[in-house]
Formats: sequence, structure tokens, C-alpha cells
Amino acid sequence: MKRKIVFSLLVAAAVVALGLVTGKTSDVSTHAAKSVSAGREQLKQRVQRPDPPGTINGAVNPELIPDRTAYILLLRLLAGRHTEEEKISMKYYLRRDRPNLTDEDINALLLAADEFVARVGVLDRQAKEIKDRHWPNPSAQVMQTLQRMQSQKEAIADHIISSLPGRLSSNGVRDVHAFVNERVKSRTKINEAAKSAPGGPEWKPRVLEDQHPNHP
Repeated sequence: MKRKIVFSLLVAAAVVALGLVTGKTSDVSTHAAKSVSAGREQLKQRVQRPDPPGTINGAVNPELIPDRTAYILLLRLLAGRHTEEEKISMKYYLRRDRPNLTDEDINALLLAADEFVARVGVLDRQAKEIKDRHWPNPSAQVMQTLQRMQSQKEAIADHIISSLPGRLSSNGVRDVHAFVNERVKSRTKINEAAKSAPGGPEWKPRVLEDQHPNHP
């Protein structure tokens, strides 16, 4: 069954939005730390809402989050980081948990993420157009088309993931896989596919902001 991804790997891109223009790692780290602290304080003040029935919470059962799902989330998160400030933010984000990741491995991972998003972006746009035309009562043929497109996206993801050993060092591959298992999965929630019409509450993946602050 198609699944809806509920994800809260909310990133150090927020650090860039703070107006960091110096490009210095120390400045980015300082502002990022302040953002983390502010996010945690906001989190404490929120009222926790229960998860929808059937939700798999990676913080509780990370082993139930599929590898492909976690890698796709990471690749989408990292894609499009082209300015120096954005790259510094991503390095800070990844190295918080895996401090030994090299610049070369991180840059290679960013390129892999860009390739993934460029390839699946066409399918994403086509799928949205189809849903906009046919929701909330799609025909069996429409659902078959969407399922076929989903399979194509998953095949692209599998190809990119399997290519990482050829792009990164052996230590980099190990560290990225550990990052996916220890951080991405612990901040991921999944449940059954959304069924509401475009624009409805379940049309897009919903971040459970009551559980996770708006930062990495």
C-alpha cells in the first residue's frame, strides 16, 4: 500500500534564512546552535497531538522505517543546496552526528541528492497534475498509472542509493548509512496513504510539529 511520509528532518536551511552572509563556519555554527535552542524552547510550549492510527514512529521503532524511505527523505532534504551558506549549513547538519564526514563525501552526497530530485521531479509534477484532475474519485486506470509512476520513482531511488559506494569513500558510505539509521529514521513517521482531495488535510505529507522543532 502506498504510504504517506510524515517527516521532521527540518534542516539547517533555517540557519541560512537567519541572514548569514559571512560564509564562515563558526558563524553558521553559532547561529545554528541558537536556532536549535530556540526551537527546543518552542517545542516545550506546544501541546502534543496524538499520531493518527496506524502510524509507525521511528523514534520508537526505527527498524520499521524502510531504508529506501529514509534515504529518499535525506536526498530530498539535501537537494538544491547550491550557495556556500547552504553547503556550510548541510555540513553542520550532517556532522552533528557524523563528525568525520569529509567535505568530499558531503559534496558527493549533495550531487547525488540533486540528481535524484532532478530525475524524480518530472514524475512528481506529472503525478500532481493527474491527482489534481482526478481526485477525489480517481478511476482504476488512474490509480494504476500512479502506482506505475511510484514504482519508477522507487527504482530511481534504489539506483541512486546503490550508486553511493561509487561516489563516496568507504568511510563516507558507512557514516551516511549510520546517519540514516540513527538520525533520519528516529525522526520519521509513516502511515497509510492519504485519501483526501487536493488541498485537503491529507493531500501532502504533514509534519507533526508538536513532536519536532523546525531545525535539524
